[in-house]
Amino acid sequence: MEEVYEALLRRAHEAVAEADRQHGRARELAAFVRALRESGPADPPTLCAWCYRIAAAGHWIDPRPLLTDTLLDRLRATASHGICPGCYARVSAEAERQRQR
Repeated sequence: MEEVYEALLRRAHEAVAEADRQHGRARELAAFVRALRESGPADPPTLCAWCYRIAAAGHWIDPRPLLTDTLLDRLRATASHGICPGCYARVSAEAERQRQR
């Protein structure tokens, strides 16, 4: 009986963790949508040239699972290009390693 209880408890913890992850993703997407709505033609979203994440008002997300290929192409055509904080840190660290060689 103890094994069943432990297994059920473990599955409940996993379900709560997954629900928390999904809730965080929903908050992230809602913030991104608000930022897109608030930005205008003078303030286009930024596309990371390394990982293709999109930023609007400082919120970076991966739009590939959310948009069709046609919408992604339109977004890429209108977005300004830059680098996200994660890629910047990775590229900077790699450049520093190469300089030290």
